[in-house]
Amino acid sequence: MKVDVLVAEIGSTTTVVNAFDLKKAEFIGQGQGPTTVLDGDVTIGLNMALEDLKTNIGVNTIEYDDFWQQVVRQVD
Repeated sequence: MKVDVLVAEIGSTTTVVNAFDLKKAEFIGQGQGPTTVLDGDVTIGLNMALEDLKTNIGVNTIEYDDFWQQVVRQVD
């Protein structure tokens, strides 16, 4: 499936990925995975969220034009 943009939020407990079709102004779906910030490699959690997104929208692959991410840091 081709989407216009994926937006990822990498937080202190979860990593969330949202897919959007900007031409239709449409939210396509969301995937979540545990954060892996403390493991030193946020891409592990990001890949789990992407796999969850694919499962949730019923596709085997996702292609995208743009990828936006935000890393949320916890302040003590």
